Amino acid sequence: MTEPNITSGELNIATGELIGLWLQLFVTGAYLMYLPRCAIALWRDWKARSSPLWLPLACALMFILTMSDLTLGLVRAYQAFHVNAGQLADPLTYYLDSRTPLNLTKNVANIVLPLILDAIIVYRTYVIWEMQVKVIAIPAFLVLVNLVFGVLALIALPLGRMEASGLVSSFTLQYYYITTFCLNVLCSGLIWWKIWSITSGVFRFSSLSQYWSRGSVMSQVLDVLMQSAAIYCAYLLVLIFSCRTSVFFMFVNPFPAVSMLIFSMLIVRARDTRAASVDHPSFSTTVRFRRDSHCMDIQQTRVHNIDLEAAQGTHNNTHPQ
Repeated sequence: MTEPNITSGELNIATGELIGLWLQLFVTGAYLMYLPRCAIALWRDWKARSSPLWLPLACALMFILTMSDLTLGLVRAYQAFHVNAGQLADPLTYYLDSRTPLNLTKNVANIVLPLILDAIIVYRTYVIWEMQVKVIAIPAFLVLVNLVFGVLALIALPLGRMEASGLVSSFTLQYYYITTFCLNVLCSGLIWWKIWSITSGVFRFSSLSQYWSRGSVMSQVLDVLMQSAAIYCAYLLVLIFSCRTSVFFMFVNPFPAVSMLIFSMLIVRARDTRAASVDHPSFSTTVRFRRDSHCMDIQQTRVHNIDLEAAQGTHNNTHPQ
């Protein structure tokens, strides 16, 4: 096999892995900047009993997976580009071997992390739709389908054929990302619609310009949901369309860090929005994992408060403002 020149700009798997590792370092740094604020938010909510125990545990597990993926990427890069005396570096041959223990372990992190995020967004949808099982029937089915695709991808990737230009046998992995994309679009749409339908009564108390003003907590909530869902789904589309090319490796390496950065930003911005709802009680819509229903009354101008950060036994209690 003729070794391509990595410095010539030829975009093969080795080049894609190297660029992807650099992007992964950059995004991981951004994620670590948000991590303390995210941890503080989770700690305060847990102390206030407004967050279930599994949420910080899930975040800790995803943090371990993200940092393990980065560590494995650094070790693989060192082994690929390491040069002994009298030898030439051959990173392409190294990365073409998909059966190495480090590569197999890295695949686990890339598959398991999206599955955890899929389960969380389905649970959020379940909570905000007042525990209606029929609403999450399709999303739950997609999670099970994706679990099957994930296991098949872990089995198929080491057995698949790889060329310098990219993955040749990647259909299972592509189906995995397509299912994840459909699931997130569906759940984000359901959450957005539920918040919109509950808070639409605010129009009776304020003008359209006031409702969508910069200080409106409702608009902030929808912005948080739309932006996080749009970024994550757009990234999934990039993975789907590049799955059979070497460009895929530029984006799959930062994927765990990108996922956790978006998730952490959602938690941090949710707390900021919740603080704003305290300052503006007439627009008390927050983004958490627990739902408290505030019935709207024209005389008392009460609104619904949707809480997506915990799922306690008080989901359907009614509290007048």
